[in-house]
Amino acid sequence: NAEAKAHATVLTVNEEALAFETTSVGTMASKTFTVAGHWINNDVVLSCDNENFTVYPDTIAASELADGNSVEVTVDFVPQAEGEFNATLNIASEGVESKTIALSGVAEYNVIAPVARRLIMVGSDFINPSWSYCPGATSYTLRVTPKESVAQLFIPTSILTENFGGCTK
Repeated sequence: NAEAKAHATVLTVNEEALAFETTSVGTMASKTFTVAGHWINNDVVLSCDNENFTVYPDTIAASELADGNSVEVTVDFVPQAEGEFNATLNIASEGVESKTIALSGVAEYNVIAPVARRLIMVGSDFINPSWSYCPGATSYTLRVTPKESVAQLFIPTSILTENFGGCTK
C-alpha cells in the first residue's frame, strides 16, 4: 500500500568501502562517511570486527536521523603492527536492513634514523653509545670517527654493527 511505502524505514550509507593509504605503525589515518535514515525507530549501532579500526560515533540515536537527517561518521585506522588489514564495519538498527562497509589498510614501519644521544661511557678501548628507539629497526650501525683535534694521531674510522634481532624496546 502507498501509505506503508511512504513511511518505510530506510537506512542508507554513502560508501560501500573505505581504503586507507599506507599508514605508519602507531599513527592514525581517518576517513568519513555519512549515515542517513528515514523513519528510524531504534538507535543505529556501528561495530567493527578488527581492533586496528575504530569508529566514532559507535551509536547514533534514532532521533538524530529523523526526517532524513544524516550523521557524519569517522573511521580511524590505527595499526599496531605492519601488514595488510581488512575489516567489516556493520551498521545496524532493529527493524532496518543492516548495512556493511568494507575497510582495508596497509601498515608499514616508518623506520627513521635514530637520534644520537650523549655517550654514556668512553674508555681507551670501549664506548657505550646511546640513541633513540626506532620502531622496526633490526640493527644499528655506529661509525666512530675521531674529532679533528686528535685526527693527527691517525686513528682510523671504525664501523661497528650490532644486530638486535628479536630484541624489543
